[in-house]
Amino acid sequence: MQCIDACRRIDAALGQAQIIRPMARPNPAARFASFRIGPTPFSVSPSQAQELRAMGEHWRNFYIAMDRLYWLSKGGEAPAFVAKYLDAGKPSWLLELAQADAYREQIPIIIRPDLLLTASGWKATELDSVPGSMGLLAFFEQVYASWPLLGDGQTAAAMANALLNLLDSREQSAIVISEECSGYRAETAWLSRHWQEQHIQIPTIYPEDLQIKNGQVRYQGERLHLIYRFFELFDIENIPGAKDLLYLGAQGKIRITPPPKPHLEEKMWFAFFHHPLLQSYWIQLLGGETFNYLKGVIPPTWLLCSDQIAFAGGPCGSLSKLKQTSRRSRPFVLKPSGFSPLAWGGHGLSRGKDYTTTRWVQAIDNCVAQEYQSPYIIQVYQQSLPHRVEYYEYSQESIHSFEGKLRLCPYYFLQGARVVLSGALATLVPLSKPIIHGMTDAVMVPTVIES
Repeated sequence: MQCIDACRRIDAALGQAQIIRPMARPNPAARFASFRIGPTPFSVSPSQAQELRAMGEHWRNFYIAMDRLYWLSKGGEAPAFVAKYLDAGKPSWLLELAQADAYREQIPIIIRPDLLLTASGWKATELDSVPGSMGLLAFFEQVYASWPLLGDGQTAAAMANALLNLLDSREQSAIVISEECSGYRAETAWLSRHWQEQHIQIPTIYPEDLQIKNGQVRYQGERLHLIYRFFELFDIENIPGAKDLLYLGAQGKIRITPPPKPHLEEKMWFAFFHHPLLQSYWIQLLGGETFNYLKGVIPPTWLLCSDQIAFAGGPCGSLSKLKQTSRRSRPFVLKPSGFSPLAWGGHGLSRGKDYTTTRWVQAIDNCVAQEYQSPYIIQVYQQSLPHRVEYYEYSQESIHSFEGKLRLCPYYFLQGARVVLSGALATLVPLSKPIIHGMTDAVMVPTVIES
């Protein structure tokens, strides 16, 4: 009965906080949540928690190394295919903008890998530099506050500190969220209200709310000095004033984070990390410790392309042999690399075993045909360990369970030289689901450390 009462309170708190996500269909398991409510957080062992804390430094180092390798490739000091494919499909003005001195040394201040827990440990399937759900996790850390939360439940404070660290004491900032990302607006607006209670003014606003004039950006008459960019670069042409905003950032008239560097927002970096011709560059840029650690965390990944050099070391040795694989010998997933509405939320992901041989050949050909416009990657599918998951069923006032698989999203915030793990959002879905995301059938909870 205590579990049911706890879930009732969580459900009611979701409604009061007005954190309501768009739903594909109504969720009968709750009144206000668009996902299933768990009576308990997801638990990690103390050793797993320690690894998650240390992992943030490695991902920060990886971002710095990615940025440097891109510029080495652009300058002819590293293989040309790196920049060639990272630049594919991007408008020339955006590629030029990314070279501005104001953005040159910047990397995202929020780093979020998507982790799966497998029999051989954590595996990172993606790395998101414009992540969502910080607000949802921060909210969860309040309503599950009596538990020993990973990161001590500091997501709201960590994000505010990361933004304030980029400002002088009297400067103002705001989170600008696009219509395309509006599914996260309710929870981000909750974050802004929470900060306001702490006397921190970081409003969540739409691009239309900005006044851009005479080289300044204002909101409700107040000049802004920092914008957190909660919008995707592929969507720029649909966002009022966004291009002007990025150009002002390039001129140093306002700070923009994450920086508008499309080359840092591509999944193909995982393919480049494993590429045989790039190993010496990674060792030099990352150092041995980070390089060796990431070797065990980043699953085998390749760029789907016709360039034999870029495809070197690819699965089955060649595209023709890859096409000849049977379903049983095809443990792969296909994903758009980035700069596409299909590149987030699992929209463009597909599994090799779901294709007939004919359709598999067509899928590979279609991916390769887009290599210069919207490149795809192929990655070895990671088998998640099963977990028994409990959830609240509002219509029956009871607790139910299922066998599920986990995606864990730890949030790392850059605060100067520090990398702070604030917490981790766990999403658990039934084993029958091919993709893990915040669907109606998912249980979404924060993460705690086993005592």
